[in-house]
Amino acid sequence: METDRGLRLCIPDRDFQPGACTAEEILDAINNSWKTVIYLTETFLEDELCSFTLSSAVYASTNLMPNRLIILYSDAIFDQPLPRILTQLLDGDHNFPLDLFDDIELWDQLYGKILCWV
Repeated sequence: METDRGLRLCIPDRDFQPGACTAEEILDAINNSWKTVIYLTETFLEDELCSFTLSSAVYASTNLMPNRLIILYSDAIFDQPLPRILTQLLDGDHNFPLDLFDDIELWDQLYGKILCWV
């Protein structure tokens, strides 16, 4: 997305300051971003910091900007129980199954959702 589409991503290993409070860095990244894209994996669901990230991204979505959160996921996440908030989020139209992402058209759709204001 950065190279081909010209979008700036926040990648924690690259962009977070060493020694800084990770929770504060996450909040700053979400609050200073146009959209938040969560890459949802089985490991993500098991990590408390990732749960904090998801909750913070949901909280940052407001009535003025309700579609700030986009979720990428693999069908493998459905092999385990999902938190209620995820079940509700995955029913929306701002999520993308990664299993189908070989198709360039899906990348175009994701790019369009990121650029879309509402």
